[in-house]
Amino acid sequence: MHGHHGLRLGAYTHATSPLRRVSDLITQRVIFAHLDSGPAPYTTEQLGNLAADINRRIAADRDEKAAHFKARDRRVTAQVVAAGELEGLDSKRWAKVLAAAAARDPIGEVVSELHRRVQADEVTVTTIVTLLEAGEGWASIRHEVFDWASQSHPEFGPSVVSMWLQVHPDLPRPEIDGDHRGPSHTPVFAARFRVGQVCGPWATAGSKKRAEQDAAWASPTRSRQGRATRRRTPRCGTSRNRCPRTPPTRGYGRGRHPRAAEPRMWIRDGSREGGSARTRTRSRG
Repeated sequence: MHGHHGLRLGAYTHATSPLRRVSDLITQRVIFAHLDSGPAPYTTEQLGNLAADINRRIAADRDEKAAHFKARDRRVTAQVVAAGELEGLDSKRWAKVLAAAAARDPIGEVVSELHRRVQADEVTVTTIVTLLEAGEGWASIRHEVFDWASQSHPEFGPSVVSMWLQVHPDLPRPEIDGDHRGPSHTPVFAARFRVGQVCGPWATAGSKKRAEQDAAWASPTRSRQGRATRRRTPRCGTSRNRCPRTPPTRGYGRGRHPRAAEPRMWIRDGSREGGSARTRTRSRG
């Protein structure tokens, strides 16, 4: 039981009708026993056991509902694919169809519709994050869409990272290293994403925002299949300078656009420390 700041109460709780939830019935029994100066209806151990059982039942019910809706989405996907109605789906329904299809091997009709939406510039951030969840059978399709999105919509990069972290809150949050050089009237900015000592390649652009957008698409591991390991991942400030703390002078300012890779890579192989993304900027004259 917690206090209530607005009401200036040291102890505060609330409950709905006991006909709705057993937890509300338990709460009201405890309150009425206290108001009547009677003995507590439950011991601390009993309350703990009751709470654990209620939480277990709620979790089981939630999982059952999730399984029901997933099965329904799979049925709807099969019906829509069989009827050839994918092109007419709005973005919300298409996202559900793609999510259901991504749970299995690629379906020809769904892949064709995805290619059509890429050509029509109808791909959203949700589509890209859904492809991150897809299995290995989607690898070539995923890289194709990532390459297209990084070139056509670099502004999607930070949003893809943010949505991916919302789906996987246990993953570490990246930091953004920044650097800029050149005269004030024509500066060149560089940025890279880093988790601990695992860092992606530098991306350069004519503005800080675009450099960070391009950097969000880059990956220090380059491989979703895990072929690039920590041993092969560039590290910041190593003796061999494989991952320099500042961008290399050679080629600086050419607006290098890194090849698109998957944001989960630099998140997965980095430090497990949490926290929000932070930016550290260095200035070079």
